[in-house]
Amino acid sequence: SAIAHRVLGFVLEHDVVCREFEKGFDHDGALAAFRKAHELDPEDAVSWANLANLLRYDASGVQHGDSVNLSMP
Repeated sequence: SAIAHRVLGFVLEHDVVCREFEKGFDHDGALAAFRKAHELDPEDAVSWANLANLLRYDASGVQHGDSVNLSMP
């Protein structure tokens, strides 16, 4: 379900002690989960917002860095 993928994305964008975008978070996994949530329910604004927020960070947690990929699905 879209909700399950949205929750998975939330979990993956945190490290093991629940810090957002810190070392150990799974950028690619969270990205895939949020994109799947959006695919399953394109009207879900929360999944869309979570995806947009995640796209501001690169895989190492740097916000607006040179390697940030801002391409939406």
